[in-house]
Amino acid sequence: MKNEDALLRPFRRSLGRLVSRLPHPGSAVFAAMLNISLRRDLPLDVYVLLTGRRVEIVLSDWGMRFRFSVGPERFVPLPRSAIIDLSITATARDFGLLASGDEDADTLYFDRRVVVEGDTELALLIKNTLDALPAPKMRKFIHVLHRGMDQLRSFRVRRNNGVSVKNL
Repeated sequence: MKNEDALLRPFRRSLGRLVSRLPHPGSAVFAAMLNISLRRDLPLDVYVLLTGRRVEIVLSDWGMRFRFSVGPERFVPLPRSAIIDLSITATARDFGLLASGDEDADTLYFDRRVVVEGDTELALLIKNTLDALPAPKMRKFIHVLHRGMDQLRSFRVRRNNGVSVKNL
């Protein structure tokens, strides 16, 4: 039995390294929603500036984090082990207010309701880009995002008998 365990140990380590490189399902859903809702509306020059950048969105009240990058043609999910250029943390409500334009980004930032860590130049590029998008597009994106995240959150809570699961 111990010899069998010793033989399987390298396999388990390799499998663990492989799994840590896979994107988390929540990040894959988030990247897909970005592709559906925003990709076509991003100006080419902005998309080029975002290409290769790695961003993490943290919903502090839901205990969820979404990691994605901007690839040559689309948004792509990132694994938990990926190095991030920019992390933006806020409650789901504050993200919704920010993205819908109902609350000013600077106000949320200076009230410490939005925490930005990492590349501030990238944060400003994202903020200015979102500000420039048509309001109806952003509202539609936020509506779809909230509905999808509510469903995902309730499914995970039901599946885990009320135990909160972090790091989607």
